[in-house]
Amino acid sequence: MISIVPHISEKSSLLTSEKQYVFLVSRGATKEEIKNEVESYFKVEVDKVRVVNLPNKKRVYKRRNGIVKRDKKAIVTLKKGSITIMEGVK
Repeated sequence: MISIVPHISEKSSLLTSEKQYVFLVSRGATKEEIKNEVESYFKVEVDKVRVVNLPNKKRVYKRRNGIVKRDKKAIVTLKKGSITIMEGVK
């Protein structure tokens, strides 16, 4: 099981009109795993999945350099149906 979290931004809100939804997923998740997880959780049919690897961020803590690993961003296109991510928001 992989973690899938909806990513709410201005750009992702515009994509919902084209039946595309953006999720932050685990770094090791594959397109097939993302597709199966979205289909089983939201009960929709997925047409295709596009994946973007977010770059690592550099951090300095008490004079020590390090990096913070970032997740993947998945853009999921649906065949039919829709997902209500912001339910109850006015």
